Amino acid sequence: EVTGISGVNRSVKSELIVNDLNFTFPDFPHPIRNANILASLEKGNLVLDKLQFDILESDFSFDGKIQNFPAIFHGEDKSVKADLRSVSKKIDLEEIFNQDSSNWQEVISDFEIKLAFESTGKEIKEFVHLPKGEFFIEDFHAKLKNYPHAFHDFHADVIIGDNDLAVIDFTGEIDKTDFHFTGKLQNYSKWFQAYPRGKSFFDFDLVSDHLAVHDLLTYAGENYLPVDYQNEAIDRLKLNGKLELVFDSAFQSADLWLNHLEGQMKLHPLRLDNFKGRIHYEADYLTLENFQGNMGVSDFNIQLGYNVGEAKETALFKNYFSLKSQMLDIDALMGFESLEKETNHEEAFNIFMVPFRDMDFSAQVNKLNYHNFWLEDFFLNARTKVDHYIYLDTLGLKAADGRMGIKGYFNGSDPNQIYFNSTLVAEKLDLDKLLFKFENFGQDYLINENLHGLVSGTVVSKFLVHPDLTPIIDRSEAKMDLTVYQGRLVNFTPLQAMGEYFKDKNLRNVRFDTLSNTFELKEGILSIPKMNINSSLGFIELSGKQSLDMNMDYFIRIPLGLVTQVGFRSLFGGKNFEEVDPDKEDAIVFRDQNRRVRFVNVHMRGTPDDYQVGLGKDRGN
Repeated sequence: EVTGISGVNRSVKSELIVNDLNFTFPDFPHPIRNANILASLEKGNLVLDKLQFDILESDFSFDGKIQNFPAIFHGEDKSVKADLRSVSKKIDLEEIFNQDSSNWQEVISDFEIKLAFESTGKEIKEFVHLPKGEFFIEDFHAKLKNYPHAFHDFHADVIIGDNDLAVIDFTGEIDKTDFHFTGKLQNYSKWFQAYPRGKSFFDFDLVSDHLAVHDLLTYAGENYLPVDYQNEAIDRLKLNGKLELVFDSAFQSADLWLNHLEGQMKLHPLRLDNFKGRIHYEADYLTLENFQGNMGVSDFNIQLGYNVGEAKETALFKNYFSLKSQMLDIDALMGFESLEKETNHEEAFNIFMVPFRDMDFSAQVNKLNYHNFWLEDFFLNARTKVDHYIYLDTLGLKAADGRMGIKGYFNGSDPNQIYFNSTLVAEKLDLDKLLFKFENFGQDYLINENLHGLVSGTVVSKFLVHPDLTPIIDRSEAKMDLTVYQGRLVNFTPLQAMGEYFKDKNLRNVRFDTLSNTFELKEGILSIPKMNINSSLGFIELSGKQSLDMNMDYFIRIPLGLVTQVGFRSLFGGKNFEEVDPDKEDAIVFRDQNRRVRFVNVHMRGTPDDYQVGLGKDRGN
């Protein structure tokens, strides 16, 4: 029989054997079942051969060894070393803690961890916050239900001092993602105080040969990153920074200084370089100060203020976002491939489905690439409102030798019926340098597919748009007071349909000097008042209407001298015309206002595939 600690110390060997024990704790709602223990104390070393028990459907198993175990009881300043292993097939945290306010909702399977530490008996018995010493994670493996990735090959070396905690090397893998982490936490002791005061600092370095974003940021099937980046991976990642936490009886503020970030992305072949900046959080208000970096050829400097709490916005806690950039390649950042790639506009992310805050936005970009069009001097001032309105107070850009400005607003109060009301002003804007994509009866078009040249004027419009903000032309209306300089109509079907009326003219490429008119688009019909056109076909007068399904109703006055004999005959039946070289470029013919000209009045109606041409005048002119 062994009695007392001194007896344990003097004994040659003591054993503890427990078989199939069931018991309960007063403050724990579930019974401990099937407890089995086999432990022994020999020559001062405690050997735990087996500690096993079940809680509900979860199982737990431990084994290990503590060298110089009596030094802990005596509080002796002698070295104590320990090794511990824990294994479990299943740990159902949600089932075990279902009455706990933390509401765990995770199940761990294939769990195994090996731990070790080196300290002294005195530290382990008399420590205030954490015992000083060196602690190791020698291996760790686990799988989670809601975080469907395997943790494996974890190793760590942690040194705990009087008031500092240093992570010398923390490495591991999550699926195919690896990481190597080092850091130092200063003044950790205040975290154990009932009313902590003062600052804590945490310096860290993270290195990863391969980091898969999907492995780290997907939980319970949800990944809240933009779709284009959910499956991104970063190679040769290096991250360095410092975190400062301030307490005054309770948490007050946090500052994260990002000193360095670099890496190479896979899906977007961009390199991350020169990332740095400060992130501050205090009183439910988050700010980014000079958060900057380079991604490929793109650079950015971001300022942000955002109230993450429920308090109303005030002058001190104003929501804002500001971006400045010398060059921003949106195509590269978003993985854009081509305009020809089919897009389901309705399935695009609908920003109007998410809650809005009152927030101000501004941007200044010297050069911006969007869908292979490089724009210059792009600037934006905009606002969002809680009622799902987006106000474009100022949007301007320069393309080639022209400028464009837009002022208007998006009404997304009904996310299924998004309207864009705007006034657009253009000054000799090169249509070849500007993308304006719209949908018409389920088909996507570019406004510069047929019309080329420099355009000036004003467009006042109300567009119904898809969630990706592509206008739906057949459900929109606009008034366009436009002048087109150095214009060309390329493969414009209505003119090609009249090829037999013009002598040796190339109707696939029609040039004109200046075209001015006021057009109206309403209920899917484009109205064209009468206008004189000096073109490579000759000078002609045109008016009429065209619905957006290419149903035409045009009145065209053609000078008699331009009409071919075949054209004359076709007015009375029969169709025939000779093929013209599609690369031929005809000179522009100007109208002589001092000469009387005889015209043939032609009425053209129908579609490009099924049309009728006859004599007739526009009754409205």
